[in-house]
Amino acid sequence: MRRGRGRRRGALLLEVVLALAVFIMAGLAVLSAVERAAGSAEWVRDMHMAADLARSAMSRIEAGLDDPIALSGPARRWMDDDAPPESAGPGWTLRIETTPSPFDGLTLVAVTAQREESRGARAVSCTLRQLVRLRGPGEQFAARDGGVLAAEGGGG
Repeated sequence: MRRGRGRRRGALLLEVVLALAVFIMAGLAVLSAVERAAGSAEWVRDMHMAADLARSAMSRIEAGLDDPIALSGPARRWMDDDAPPESAGPGWTLRIETTPSPFDGLTLVAVTAQREESRGARAVSCTLRQLVRLRGPGEQFAARDGGVLAAEGGGG
């Protein structure tokens, strides 16, 4: 009689250990899925930021508020025209390239907003290309070498 009880206790212990192992594996699977989802949400947020920076820079170039040379470098965010631009955060930069187009008066402008990989943050990049009529103080035109030339005198 004692021998049968010992076997039942052993079987019960084995059952508890197996249930605990299954519970731990299920918990680890859920934790892994949550971690992947959080990483994806962070990546989407960063891509949205890159697209917003590129679109803002392109809009300022189109409106003649800034020239491509002035915008290249550390990225800035514009909330409205009255507030001064603020930094987009560490590591965000804008690279702006201009190329002459076959269309009179239009220049192909490529704005790339990017953040280099650093301290656990992934590298993110978004490039926006558009034909733009460059204008502003001293009307600007694309040079053959991809740079920007400013014409002397007159506004645009």
